[in-house]
Amino acid sequence: MTTIRLTMAQALIRYLAAQTSEVDGHEVPLFAGVFAIFGHGNVAGLGEALYDARERLPTFRAHNEQAMALAAVAFAKAPGSKCVRCWRILPEVGTLPSYPDLCRRCADAVARQG
Repeated sequence: MTTIRLTMAQALIRYLAAQTSEVDGHEVPLFAGVFAIFGHGNVAGLGEALYDARERLPTFRAHNEQAMALAAVAFAKAPGSKCVRCWRILPEVGTLPSYPDLCRRCADAVARQG
């Protein structure tokens, strides 16, 4: 194993860029990008880390808070129930008689473990 030395900002951005979700059987990034307002002293290292990860985690930048006034975020409740093992919310949870609290992937894993 090789040691990788990262700043806190680099580690945080790598972590965010690595997060994925499954949608209709396809793995997609969990975060499409990040909003950022630079100029505040506490983000000095974060800007460089975001720039390095710009291909995987684009930065949508504003110059001040007022420029972000019309930015919006939306969400919707996911259909289904939460798998007690992996915490994914899927319609299939509750449909497997042998494992009523698990998704199919977790049920398969538990069955293989015996």
